[in-house]
Amino acid sequence: MTGNNCSLLAGHREQLLWLAREFGRPTIAVTVDAPYDQLVLRNYARPDEQRVPEDFLRTAHRLARDARPLLEAEGFDEIRHYRTGS
Repeated sequence: MTGNNCSLLAGHREQLLWLAREFGRPTIAVTVDAPYDQLVLRNYARPDEQRVPEDFLRTAHRLARDARPLLEAEGFDEIRHYRTGS
């Protein structure tokens, strides 16, 4: 079972965890920690039609950061954390 930036809220992750358990599938949370400034630079390097609005980018970055310490208590079978940039 995988989630993505749509899984930034605990309620969304709870639904994914329930669904995975209903089908007997393992649950693995994967987080990627990138500095906000790096995300902004990468976003501006995209073609105009593929850019993410900066207010959404800022909110998603904050939600992802805030979710990390909650994942273990939410009951994931495994948590993988990756860091990019400096």
